[in-house]
Amino acid sequence: MGENGPKNSATSNDKNFSSWIHCICVITFDLELGQVIESVHPKDAQITKQEMSNICYLAFPDSNSGCMGDTQFTVRLRRSPGQPDCSSSAYGRHASPPKQFLWGYVYFRQVKDITLPRGYFQKSVVVLSTLSHVGILGNVSAIVADAYFTGGMIALEETYRLSKQWPDPETISLQTPISLHLPGTKIDTTLSTETSIANSWLMPIAAHAQLLWELVLTAEPLIVFAANPTLCSQTVLALVGMISPLVYSGDYRPYFTIHDSEFKEFTSGLREAPAAILGVTNPFFSKTLQHWPHTIRLCETVGGHKSKKHIHDSNGGASLAEIGDVRTVYKPFLRADRSLSRRLRLGRRQAEAHTALLRRHLVELTQSFMIPLERYMASLMPLQKNVSPFKGSVTPLPFNPDKFFATLASSGPQLTSGVRGNWEGLYRKFLRSPNFNVWFNQRYTELSRQLHTLQLQALARVNLKQWVEGKAEVEVVDMVLNIRHKIARSSSDEETRDKLTQCLKELFEALPEDLRNILQVER
Repeated sequence: MGENGPKNSATSNDKNFSSWIHCICVITFDLELGQVIESVHPKDAQITKQEMSNICYLAFPDSNSGCMGDTQFTVRLRRSPGQPDCSSSAYGRHASPPKQFLWGYVYFRQVKDITLPRGYFQKSVVVLSTLSHVGILGNVSAIVADAYFTGGMIALEETYRLSKQWPDPETISLQTPISLHLPGTKIDTTLSTETSIANSWLMPIAAHAQLLWELVLTAEPLIVFAANPTLCSQTVLALVGMISPLVYSGDYRPYFTIHDSEFKEFTSGLREAPAAILGVTNPFFSKTLQHWPHTIRLCETVGGHKSKKHIHDSNGGASLAEIGDVRTVYKPFLRADRSLSRRLRLGRRQAEAHTALLRRHLVELTQSFMIPLERYMASLMPLQKNVSPFKGSVTPLPFNPDKFFATLASSGPQLTSGVRGNWEGLYRKFLRSPNFNVWFNQRYTELSRQLHTLQLQALARVNLKQWVEGKAEVEVVDMVLNIRHKIARSSSDEETRDKLTQCLKELFEALPEDLRNILQVER
């Protein structure tokens, strides 16, 4: 364990365990040192001093939270530079690659114990992972912690042994049933693509769901103030999931403390607030994050929030709006869907029904927003007849914002959504956000791969015996090298690769023997 440890300390037998769980930490409170790591399992886990320090502070609720008994919450911390899977080049400066962060699934216990100097037993079990399967690994954390508090370190060792038998998450199809065996029990579950948890955590601020949806969609800086880390972390995760199936690509910390190594980066008033969502419980953040434009304040009891009036300036615009528990200077582009508010207030529906209604509204809103973008991206594909096997690699057409905006009048979101407002203005703001950058880069890469496959298939259909007649040696050699390169980077089907290999053989036969020998050596 440490900064100078091996790049991959897990053995081949530990592969599945490492895929699911980076390590399990036990954090306790020391009267002289404060929070300290008592143990890490496995002992040779790759974890730096900086990461250990952050984990220690994130593993305990702030002292003002007054959490007694058992408290469970989720944290997310940036990995130290140089750690495996920390590259961010494909995501851009403001985006958050999935494995650039570690997820911590925390189970904290605080009970009175007069035999201890402080009068309280305080300890956390933290399951660290590069995976964001919040529901599954939160469950794992609770089971492992309970087994640890009952049976001690042997529970962590048993968890480690059983974890090696878990199926590799990289090979599991979505919604495929899996069983994860743990000490004395097992979890029967399925994988999903969602990082978020139930939208029930948004119900206290459901009346402002559409406003919050715009803030999250455009990756606006947003703070969640709550009385305890459970409420703030679950709310942050629910906010991130508001724009599903689009992936939120800004930074987000479900629970953040003043002791975090990145505290100054987020609280410095000298620079613009970053595209991030922070969950906090310490009142000190009210002063240090004053430059952040949007905040949510939550009551301790989910569902209990006070209604406050909308404050307008003399010009009729939103000056400093205090909307329920949401405080913002943001003027929404879209008009609020009053029918949603009426349906959420109507009758005595069960909480599950209200949550399902809210979730369906948000998914439909996101889909209506993304359909025009998906349709425009599809139009950037060159026609198949223009994909020539004899030219260089074909690329999709560039994204032209003005041409995209021109499509909105005839095929915009108004065709699928009843929400009205300045959709174009919202698109303009979205196009400047990391959410768009990551989505566009992924879609552009997918289109490029499709074009590469089409070009390979076109090349495989060419009669190269006819093509080679009358061609200079330099042209034939160039084609040989071109096909060889395409085969090397091809992910096409086996039939296409076999045809290309046959094409290569035919070209070889058309070359003089001395040149064939040279090319054979260069392979």
